[in-house]
Order: sequence, then C-alpha cells, then structure tokens
Amino acid sequence: MKTCLIKGCERKAKTRGLCDPCYQSALAAVRKRKVTWDQLIELGLAKPATKVSIHGAGVFTAALAAKKADLKQQVLPVLPEIATNEFDKEPAVAAAPEVT
Repeated sequence: MKTCLIKGCERKAKTRGLCDPCYQSALAAVRKRKVTWDQLIELGLAKPATKVSIHGAGVFTAALAAKKADLKQQVLPVLPEIATNEFDKEPAVAAAPEVT
C-alpha cells in the first residue's frame, strides 16, 4: 500500500500521492491561491495529476457534452434564430417594467 506523501501521515495515498484529507487540504490551499499544484509538486508535497480514470469525471463530462449536442440538434432546427453560442449562455432575465 502506498502511503500519503505528507510526513507523519500514514493513510493510504489516493490522489496526487495524497490521502483524502491531505488532498482536500491541498486543494483548498490551491483554490484560495495560497499555493499552486506546481509549487506543491516542486516541494514534494504532491505528485503530478494523472489521467482521469474511465470511471471518473471524464465519463460524466463526455456524457454531458453528448446530451448538450443532442439538445442543440433538437432545438436549433425549431428555433433557427438562436445562435449556437446563445445555447450555452444563461437565460436572459427580463427587465422590470418601467413605473411611471
């Protein structure tokens, strides 16, 4: 069993050479822009990212893209005035009527 890269942590390494709690701490620091993944790798506190497993988020992302493409094919012929780029944008909020 590979253990976490963090000195003193004996938990099983899962992501980037870190256990789940240490990975979450590193991820929080990266999101808060206190450090980058490259800096953590250079310091020996994380490993480089690997490819997403076939059972991971990559499968979901691909399925989502396929569904969006299917919807575009169904909606655009019915509403030709909608540009392809408009489909991906958030719906516009109607302005409140002017009170006189």
